[in-house]
Parts: sequence; structure tokens; C-alpha cells
Amino acid sequence: MSPVERPDDNPEELEKDLDQAALDFRQTYYGPDNDPVPPAAMAELAPEVMRLVDSVIYGEIYNRPAVDLKTRSLCTISALVVLGHSPQMIKRHISGALHVGVTREEISEIIAQMVFYGGMPAAVNAFRMAKEAFDESPDGLTSGEVQARQSASA
Repeated sequence: MSPVERPDDNPEELEKDLDQAALDFRQTYYGPDNDPVPPAAMAELAPEVMRLVDSVIYGEIYNRPAVDLKTRSLCTISALVVLGHSPQMIKRHISGALHVGVTREEISEIIAQMVFYGGMPAAVNAFRMAKEAFDESPDGLTSGEVQARQSASA
């Protein structure tokens, strides 16, 4: 059951449940050693907004059972690519998607499709962020790519 579906809880307990669910999710999505820090300016100037965003998005939305995590990750990447406002958020979500099993090919296909919705400049920036995320992570490789990397480094 989702933390939000318990109206009998008091608000402080509900807030703690969402905060814990957000923390648990971030550990799953990004990995225990790769939890990105929030944008510095927002964390400094509006920490309560950051906590709210974190608890609602990661504590509630991403934990809803109707859509699997890989699909949610691809939807998030698509939205960020089309908006084109934050290359670092695109990269962060690509890293998270890789960590939960989305392949590099799937991510690349989604970005390519977004050329027609967000424009070429947005897609070019997203591909640049994808390349950085791919280069920094062993996640999302096919078994053939893993073997090729191992052979190249041997």
C-alpha cells in the first residue's frame, strides 16, 4: 500500500513515511553509492521545496504500482529531453535508468524519438548527456558489450 493511501495516519507520520520511501527509492534507483545531490541553489534557498519534491516524486509517484520503474524512467527522460532545461537532470535520470535495467539502446531510441517533439538542439544535448552517463557507468550494457569492454581492457 502506498504511504499516501493511509488517511488515518497523522501528518507527521505520513511525512516520515514519504521521506523514508523517497530515501529507499533513491537507493534503488541510483544505487547506494551514487545518490546525486540536489541542485545547490535550490537546496540552499528552498530546502523545504526540495524535500517536498523528493517526497512526492520519489516517495509517492515512482512507487505507484500501475507503471513499472523502467517505463517511468523512460517517461522522465523523455519529458526532460523535450523540456531541454536541465542537461544535468537528464544525465542523472539516465544514470538512474541504467541502474534499474533500462538499456543504452532503449535510452538512445527514446532520445532519438524526442527529436520530433523537442527539436534537434534538445536531442543533441540529451545525447551528449547520455554519452557522459554511458561512459561513467557499466550499467545498461548488453552481454556482448560487456565482453567487448573486457577484451579491450585485457
